[in-house]
Amino acid sequence: MLLYKGIYRYPHPGWLLPMAIIFGSVKSFFVLDRSAARIIRRISGFSSKVWLLAVYPLKTWLMVAGMMAFGLFLRYSSVPPLLACFVYCSVGWGLLFSGRNLWRAFFTEKNDMGGK
Repeated sequence: MLLYKGIYRYPHPGWLLPMAIIFGSVKSFFVLDRSAARIIRRISGFSSKVWLLAVYPLKTWLMVAGMMAFGLFLRYSSVPPLLACFVYCSVGWGLLFSGRNLWRAFFTEKNDMGGK
């Protein structure tokens, strides 16, 4: 959604999209992948079904709230639209790209259980 929003708000990205993808990939490898690994270990440690909000630790929920607040700041501030679009695209790509770890763990676990 963020990636789409960044492209939609600045329809002729030129250099913006490639730079945002590079920046988002760096953030994905050095920040978000570590967070995804912690979440995967946490979920793997659960013995049975758990409450949805318990999947993520409080620190992660606080990070999500901070990212949402920063997004609201970007939307309603006088930040230049080009910079806001760059942030939207880079954060959106980083989240999308790091999601590969969670999907890989999901399908690996599913295959280990015999596809059930």
